Amino acid sequence: MRLYAFGPRFFGLRLGVSFNLSRLFQRRRQMPSAITINGQPFVYVIKDETGRCKIGSSGNPLRRLTELQTASASPLSLAYVGVPESDDGGKIERGAHAIAGHYRASGEWFVCPAEAAIAAVHVAAANAGEKLCQFTPAMIDETVQRTGKPESMIGRFIVVLAVLLVIYFAARY
Repeated sequence: MRLYAFGPRFFGLRLGVSFNLSRLFQRRRQMPSAITINGQPFVYVIKDETGRCKIGSSGNPLRRLTELQTASASPLSLAYVGVPESDDGGKIERGAHAIAGHYRASGEWFVCPAEAAIAAVHVAAANAGEKLCQFTPAMIDETVQRTGKPESMIGRFIVVLAVLLVIYFAARY
């Protein structure tokens, strides 16, 4: 169904706007529950040049990497990013922290090779009965963009109403 709104004629042309109402109020396609921004689905390992690794979980590991980079003197890079079948990457993160506990430097940072931290993540996932799917940075960007918070119907309605009011008042004057 389409909604047409027309204004007055200018130089023999009638200006107007056409809205596809069925598409305007259609909700965005939802992604599987394992890839949502609300939870902490991504489990990641970040490494630096000094041999330290951080095991963590985040809704956007690339953004988390840039946040950590601002506070780090040495360059950081993503060594591993995985997505569990469930929406709870935090459970795998806590398990990996327990497994790699003897390497702990402070907080979530560990002094160990990146391969040892990645192995701890995989063992924690297996202990939790989860399967991990490895993601590349390009896949993370695409996933985060596709699962961004959908626009609300109220926001769309306000935009449509504003456009109609502009057309109405333009026609009156």
